[in-house]
Amino acid sequence: MRITSVPGKVGYVVAAPVVLLLLQLLALSIAGFESGGLLIACGALAQVAFVVVGVRTFRGEGEPIDPPRAWWRMTARPPAGFALGALFLVQAAVSTITAEPSALRSAAVAVWAVLGLAYLGASVALARRKAADSPAAD
Repeated sequence: MRITSVPGKVGYVVAAPVVLLLLQLLALSIAGFESGGLLIACGALAQVAFVVVGVRTFRGEGEPIDPPRAWWRMTARPPAGFALGALFLVQAAVSTITAEPSALRSAAVAVWAVLGLAYLGASVALARRKAADSPAAD
C-alpha cells in the first residue's frame, strides 16, 4: 500500500494524532490517570509507529511507487524533511522545558530528538544527492 495523493496524506496526518490520543487515553485508563510518564512514553512509541508507517508508505510526485524507499530516506524532497525534523526537535525541547524530569520523559525526549535528527539527516543526504545529480550551472 502506498499513499500518494495529497488528501490521503492529509488524512493520515490528521488521523494520526486522534488515534494517538485515543491510545494514550486507553493506556491511562488501564494504568491510572496519575501516571503522566506513561502518557508520554506511549505517545512517543505511537509517534514512532506512525512515522515509520508514513515514511514507508508515502510517496512524492515523481517518486517510484513500487520499490521500497531507501532505508535512509524519510521524505520525497528535502524541505519536508527539514520542516518535520525541526518540529520533532522543537517537541523534544519543549518537553524538556515544560515538565518535571523522569526516566519516561527522558526516553520520550530522546525518541523525539532521534526522529528529528533522522529527518534532518535524510534531508541533508537527499539534498546532496540531488545537487550531485543536477547538471552544473555555466
